[in-house]
Amino acid sequence: MESLPQAETLWLAACGLFALGAYLVLRSKSCLCRVNRHPTEKDVGREAALLVADVLQRKPTARILFLTGSTPIRSGFFATLKELKESNAVDFSKMRVVGGDEYAGVTPNEPGSFALYLQNHVVRPLGAPESQVLFLDGSTTDVDAECQRYESSLRAPGGKLDLCILGLGLNGHVAFNDPPSDGASLTRVVKLTPESIATSKGDLTLRNTTQLPTHALSIGIATIIECSEAVCVLVTGASKQKILKQVLQGPVVPTVPASYLRTHRHVQFMTDEAAAALL
Repeated sequence: MESLPQAETLWLAACGLFALGAYLVLRSKSCLCRVNRHPTEKDVGREAALLVADVLQRKPTARILFLTGSTPIRSGFFATLKELKESNAVDFSKMRVVGGDEYAGVTPNEPGSFALYLQNHVVRPLGAPESQVLFLDGSTTDVDAECQRYESSLRAPGGKLDLCILGLGLNGHVAFNDPPSDGASLTRVVKLTPESIATSKGDLTLRNTTQLPTHALSIGIATIIECSEAVCVLVTGASKQKILKQVLQGPVVPTVPASYLRTHRHVQFMTDEAAAALL
């Protein structure tokens, strides 16, 4: 394993990344891309929760973007955060919660919305202040203004994300930056791919409609890179093997949107052995 510059080593240590598992450093022309491999999906969830805890211990008012979907539930990520709160190990009372995307046409309190998902899994269980959340409103009648409101909040003084936690889609998306999405993209309305529309069936099963959304509002790739102090991507399961290899070892291209994250100075991909088998 190659040695890291002192500054990089200190950053890794500060984020608690030596606590469990092995890490791999992939060097590119513009960055050091860290891959932290853990034996199981539950180990990934635990380490991600400890990373959040470390950020909050250093900055109680940290602004953190949380991923949605099945990964944080299956991995025990949310459950570990709740355990940390209940044991009084971490104070979440000043944490500022951010969501990264929302289905177009879906109201914030509607079953299946990502806003309600984060309220139920993060804000309320952890006691984070609801007045400090930043979510995209998919029900807005002026999507351009809504996207600009969100983008401006992240670019305002003190608005930057202290930590951005993302998942990785089978088509290479992060948040709802479905392919093709390039590295210059900002918060905007995105046309969903057939794969993402199919996924929405599970998210929106409780809606009183059979019509699935074809578009979503999403934080942009450039927004993530420019407005995040640190980025952590959780990738678990054998189904993610091929796309993870493309993201980390293939070209940086719009057809694999997550590949642009390799240009972020403080990015890590936290995986289990099943997802990292091809690396």
